Amino acid sequence: MTGRFPLLTTSLTAVQDAALLVLGFAGAFRRAELAGLDVGDVRAHPSDGLHVMVRAAKNDPGRAGQVKAVPYGTEVATCGPCAWARWRGVVAAADAGGRVAVLSTVRADDPASHVCRSPAADGDGDGDGDGDPAEPAFRKLDKTGRVLPGRLSGPAVTAIVQRRAAAAGYDPTRLGGHSLRAGFVTAAVTAGADAHAIMRQTGHRTPAMIEVYTRHHAPLEANAVTRLGL
Repeated sequence: MTGRFPLLTTSLTAVQDAALLVLGFAGAFRRAELAGLDVGDVRAHPSDGLHVMVRAAKNDPGRAGQVKAVPYGTEVATCGPCAWARWRGVVAAADAGGRVAVLSTVRADDPASHVCRSPAADGDGDGDGDGDPAEPAFRKLDKTGRVLPGRLSGPAVTAIVQRRAAAAGYDPTRLGGHSLRAGFVTAAVTAGADAHAIMRQTGHRTPAMIEVYTRHHAPLEANAVTRLGL
């Protein structure tokens, strides 16, 4: 029996890490915003994928909130609704039957298949239909394969980004919890998105900060040096 738990813990970690990284990148979230999300802030949308409410952002002094859309992805690995549905399925299993139920859920899953339009992806805003809306969206995990009630901290988000970056062969010291947001801006600029389209997702109030990101993270974009024929 004990031999199962390292595998179970690794699987739990992988499922939550995937949800946090994909939502964090697609939604251009700050680490504090990810850590502060509740289950009730994430709602399935039939055409948009997910609507995620950020209730108190750094650039939202009036606390009006912002809804960010995380669309269905073509690839399973980058589909935010799939990643969220899988994580909520694991949490539901943990709440209902503990480690044995989680292990069964993880083993029964086909990681190559979309689950974003399955019944588990629908419900009352928590991905499984009967969770507590005030429950933290991302949770602490212990070493024996249990989902704990406490929410992830901002530093824990940073640790996840750095651990996964190291596993992918990148220098983890150059990345942090804010790198998901910065990466969104860089990728969007590289893909040809204009500042105002980027601001729709990041929540920036002026294009000035987008220009800062562009200079630091995508210096060749819209740069005349690319036209010199070097």
